[in-house]
Amino acid sequence: MPSSSAFELSERESKLFDVLMHSVPGFVWLADGQGNVDFVNDAWCDYTGLDSHQSYGQGWMAALHPEDLAAWRGGWPPKPTCQTSAHEVTVRFRRHDGMYRWHLVRANSVADPDNRWIACTTDIHDVVLMQQRQRAQLHLLRMVANGEPTQRILETLCSLGEQQLPGSRCSVLLASPDGSHFQGGAAPFLPSDLRELVTRLAIAPGVGSCGTAACERRDVVSSDISTDPLWADWRAAFEPLGIKACWSRPVYGADGSVLATFGFYFTEVRSPTTEELESLENLRQLAAIAISKARTHEILKESEEHYRYTVEFNPQIPWTADSKGRILTVSSRWAQATGIPLEDTLGTGWLEALHPDDR
Repeated sequence: MPSSSAFELSERESKLFDVLMHSVPGFVWLADGQGNVDFVNDAWCDYTGLDSHQSYGQGWMAALHPEDLAAWRGGWPPKPTCQTSAHEVTVRFRRHDGMYRWHLVRANSVADPDNRWIACTTDIHDVVLMQQRQRAQLHLLRMVANGEPTQRILETLCSLGEQQLPGSRCSVLLASPDGSHFQGGAAPFLPSDLRELVTRLAIAPGVGSCGTAACERRDVVSSDISTDPLWADWRAAFEPLGIKACWSRPVYGADGSVLATFGFYFTEVRSPTTEELESLENLRQLAAIAISKARTHEILKESEEHYRYTVEFNPQIPWTADSKGRILTVSSRWAQATGIPLEDTLGTGWLEALHPDDR
């Protein structure tokens, strides 16, 4: 039998633990070595929308992002050599409104016979997104500066969109110059036949979320495609893929024209949160810069190719020179006609091909 003082101390500690666990702003839970939870605090229930009984055992994993579930199971329980120190992992938990946010989970061994762990979390979503955005923006701008193909840039924009809005699948559809239809784009998550069809859609009212958004120059949120009339002709193709919601936002050029649409697809019925709308705006601005620069680069590249084609297939020998008569560029026909290598022709080297009386 424990002494009275020992009993009072244990009871006091229990009360202090209860008050502390339900007062801290982050999640706190207690789990065994296999990850079975037998305690969660109020912050967890308020955040996830799951009550304590739904979260017990393995039930708490319903709030874990599917892509993080395998990584979590692969690292749990921590190796015995780590049990004397904290175990940390960064994962995404689903909020009650459907949005996934990044959290840093820090678990410490209780060192009891059941090998239990007590874990707490810190919401680091904004920090993670800022770091991801900075890295992705730098990578994307380097791609544009290096003249990467527009298709690769569009696919990178899709990947960035999926990073910034966890749980989404993205598309970027390019508008034709006259704004009548989509003229290519990227939608990596779609089957090839459906992707080919979507990237050639007409831009008109009632043509899904993206066709309508580009035509009416506004955001279109189809939170439930099963009932949205905009999806009457398309839900049969998308519902087998598990798509239940789609948000689309136009991307504008410097002149105000619609360059493209950014589409976000979800496997659950939902509308964007305030934070997600902010992410959509950041993505739109970045997409506008990347697409505009990529198109400008392609136009210049086509112009250079046209010039090169004209020069190389000209039966004469065209060249460019500065005001002093120094050759800057010359057709490859020069070497064929004179036998002088092109590199020896630049500057005043071309004079070697002239008759001494004509110099």
